Amino acid sequence: MFHAFKLKLARLDWVLVVGVVILLSLSILETYSLSPSLNDGFLTFKKQILFVLLGIFLMFFFAFFDYRFFKENIGITLILYIFNIGLLTALIITGKAIGGAKSWFSLGIFGLEPVELMKIALILILAKFFSLRHVEIFLPRYLIISLIYLLLPLILVVLQPDLGSALILVFIWFGILIVSGLRRKQTLYILIATLLVVCSGWFFFMKPYQKARIISYFSPQQDPLGQGYNLVQSLTAISNGGLLGRGLGSGSVAQLGFLPSRHTDFIFASIAEEMGLIGVIILIAGYLIILWRLIKIALSARDNFGRLLIMGTFILIASHCFINLGTNVGFLPITGISLPFVSYGGSGMISFLVLLGICLSIKVNE
Repeated sequence: MFHAFKLKLARLDWVLVVGVVILLSLSILETYSLSPSLNDGFLTFKKQILFVLLGIFLMFFFAFFDYRFFKENIGITLILYIFNIGLLTALIITGKAIGGAKSWFSLGIFGLEPVELMKIALILILAKFFSLRHVEIFLPRYLIISLIYLLLPLILVVLQPDLGSALILVFIWFGILIVSGLRRKQTLYILIATLLVVCSGWFFFMKPYQKARIISYFSPQQDPLGQGYNLVQSLTAISNGGLLGRGLGSGSVAQLGFLPSRHTDFIFASIAEEMGLIGVIILIAGYLIILWRLIKIALSARDNFGRLLIMGTFILIASHCFINLGTNVGFLPITGISLPFVSYGGSGMISFLVLLGICLSIKVNE
C-alpha cells in the first residue's frame, strides 16, 4: 500500500503544483498587504489563509482519489448537479441582495457562492455526457440535451443577476462542445443564436446599472466619479507600479481605499501597483504553467471523460483570467469575475483547487 502511494506521489504533476503555489503565494502576500486598509483586524487575511489551506488539502485529496469514480457513477454526478440547481433556486427565493445581486448565502462570517460549485458540476456532467456520445455529438438531440444542462443553471444565475458568471457557464458549455468535435456549421449556428440572445438581453433583460457599466467601458473618463470610477482607479494603480512596484503596503491607490474591490475583482491592479511589472510577470507565469500542464495532462489522458474534464477546467481558468485581467486593464467591461487562485474568497478558491485536484488525479491514475 505504501509502495502504491509512493508511485502515485511520483506521478503527480509537480510542475503544475509549483504554478499553483506561485499564485497562492501572491494571493496571501497581497491580501496581507491590503488587510490594514480593510479595517477588519486582519480578518480577511486570516480567512484567506484558511481558504488556501483547506483548498490545498482538498486538491491533494482529490489528486489521490480515483477520478474514474465520477466517470463510472453517473448518479453521483447527476446528484451533484441537481443539488447545485437547488442551491441556486434557494438563493433566488431566500437570498439577500448585496450590491444589487443575490449571489451569496451568508453563513456567519463566511459566505457560500453556489455558482462556483455549479461550475464544477457543469464540467463534470458535460464531460460525462459528451464522453459517451462524442461520435454522435453532431446529432441535434444531443446538442439540445446538453443545452438543457446549461440553461437550467444559466437562467438562475442570470436572475441573480450575475452576468459575468453566466458568461463563464456559456464558455464552459461551448468550449467542451468544440473539443468534443462540433461541426463548423453547427458552431456558426450557435454563434448566431448567441448574438441574437445577447442583443435581446440588452434591450429586454439587462438592468440600467449593467448597461451603464458596459457604456462606461468605452468612455470611462466621461464619468470618472461614477460608472467609470473603478476602471480609472484600476488603470491609475497599474500605471503607478512601474517595474518594481511601490512595495507591499505602499500602494497609494489600493491602500488609501481609492480602488474598490481591491482584494477581490481588482486584486490584479493592487498587485501591479505594489509589486510592479515583475509581480505581474510572475503572476502571468503562474497561470501559463498551470494551463500548459493541463493541456499536457489532457493529451496523455486515457479516456474522453478525463480529457473533456481537463479541457473544461482549462476553459474555466482561462476565461476567468481573460475576463478579470481584461476588466482591470480596460480591455473588457467590468463584470465582477474573480482572478483564479488569487482573489480573496472561499467558494472560488476551493472550487478551483478541487477541480485541479481531479485533473491531477487523471495524471496520477494514467
